[in-house]
Amino acid sequence: MASASCRQLLNEHLFCGFKIQDLAGLARGRLCKEIADELDISVNTVNTYLRRIYEKL
Repeated sequence: MASASCRQLLNEHLFCGFKIQDLAGLARGRLCKEIADELDISVNTVNTYLRRIYEKL
């Protein structure tokens, strides 16, 4: 689980439909495709969310 400061940073910069649990899932080895299917969004959207998160870190 993310530390409190990490959770706060993520909450401030995440986009609708993309939650901390989804990001944590990626860290645990879940595929972008699995998360995209679960959220009913495209893999490109998941990758865009991730890119934007990394740009803000």
